[in-house]
Formats: sequence, C-alpha cells, structure tokens
Amino acid sequence: MKRAICFGIVLVICTWASIAAITRANTLNDTLRLMARAFLASPQIVEAEIDYSDKSVTFVTDTGETFTSYPDNLHTMLQNADSDKQRQDLLDENVTNRLASIFEAITSDGVDIERLFPALRHKGIARFGDRPLLSVPFIGDVSVFVIEDMPHGISFLTQADLDHLSLTQGALFERAMANIYAQNWQPEFLGGDGLYVLRLDGNHEATLMLVPEIWQQLDAQMKDVVAVVIARDLVLVADTGVDGALTRLRDVLLKREDTVSYPISNQLLIWRKDHWAAFE
Repeated sequence: MKRAICFGIVLVICTWASIAAITRANTLNDTLRLMARAFLASPQIVEAEIDYSDKSVTFVTDTGETFTSYPDNLHTMLQNADSDKQRQDLLDENVTNRLASIFEAITSDGVDIERLFPALRHKGIARFGDRPLLSVPFIGDVSVFVIEDMPHGISFLTQADLDHLSLTQGALFERAMANIYAQNWQPEFLGGDGLYVLRLDGNHEATLMLVPEIWQQLDAQMKDVVAVVIARDLVLVADTGVDGALTRLRDVLLKREDTVSYPISNQLLIWRKDHWAAFE
C-alpha cells in the first residue's frame, strides 16, 4: 500500500489544541522531540518514538497503522521563526499536514496514476519495515522512487501498489516520467559567476535531474555541468568553465551539510551528453 512513508508539503490549519509555545530548536534532535510531542497531541496518535540515528519519528495511529516521518524542512522553518508563537504555529500546521496526508492515503480508493512522479531520495529509505518501496538505483547513494502527489503531501509507492495497478515496474516508472512532461514545468537557474541554484516549486527540484532536455540545454552554455542534489528542493549547479565555481560549490555544500534536515546526497555529478555520472 502507498502509505509507508509520508512527508508534509502544504501547511493547513491545526485541528487539535496546541501545546505550550516552544522555544527555538537549536539542533535537529530538538526538532525531532518537538515533532514527537506534536504527534502525541493528536487524539489519533497513540504512540511516538524517536530514532535519533535515522533522524525520524515513528508513530502509531489509533487504528494500529505505523508510519515514519522525517523533519524535512521543518527544522529550518522553526529556526527562522520570528517568535515562540510563530514556531508553535508552524509546528502545529506542519504536523497537521503530515497527518492529513497519511489519513488521506489510508482512506484513498487507490493510486491516481495521473499524479505519479519519480523522485530522487537517499537510497536509505528503500524499505519501511518489511515493506519495500519501489525504487531503482540512480548514482551512488541516490535512488529513484515513485511518489503520488496528493493534496496534502506525497506518498511513496510500494510493491502492493504496483500489484494493484497491474503494471510492470518499468511501465510504472515510464508513466511517472511522462507525467513530468505533462506538467510543462519551467525551472529557473538563479545565481551567477558559475554557481547556480535550481528553482522550481520547492518540491520537485531534485526530480528535474531526470529530465535530459534541461541539462542538454544548459550543457550547451557551459564548459561542463556539475551538480549536487543536496535535498529534494536544493540542487546546486556549477559551470566548470568559470574560475572558482567548483570551489564555491564545495564550500556551499560543506556549509549546508549540517543544516539540511532531510539530505539526499553530497556526491558531485557531471553531465555527460545524455546522462549523469559521478564527478571525482
């Protein structure tokens, strides 16, 4: 079933009583503890446990379903909030959204094939308990998963979903790729002096690494295109023809490694005519 791991995307209004206003989350572990408390504040959650090594919170619903949730960009949001009240509001809204996404998946009649997309994530999330998520290797520590883009979040597809759709894994990934082209997305590259940030919608930036036309066009304007997929919404690109661009890229990567709450990879990649390869 497609409800193994869900991540909140759109903030919605909290539907249960807020806990006391919170102070600034100085570390990612602080944010994990706040998430666990917020999940337990919902009458639908009966248990929540923090996995500090995995940087996640696993919780159990009143129907016996078990889920795992990652901080994603919540840690940065809490750090940047202007006041304790704003932090509390952000936490409540974010956790409410995650739960809305999960319960929406539970009650869904099936997968909406029109809303399936490929998604780059760290290969470490390839399993949830004994249930494998659908994935294929990309490069190094990154794999390509299939997600369903739902109104309140995203849901990763599993083998059970594939069986329900009566599709081969290859056909499913082809359909997910076709859905990208149907969106007519218009990405931007913001920056200068040979260092750029890929900008789309805050959700699918990493996915665009799979669209060759984007990188072929960029490659025609640069000596070599080097990129790193730091997070789902953070892809950095450097032009090796600009002096110092690679050094600046590595500097930014080092600075962001400890601040990204749900990292994908720190592996540099280089575009080779029609595919990505590891850059040494």
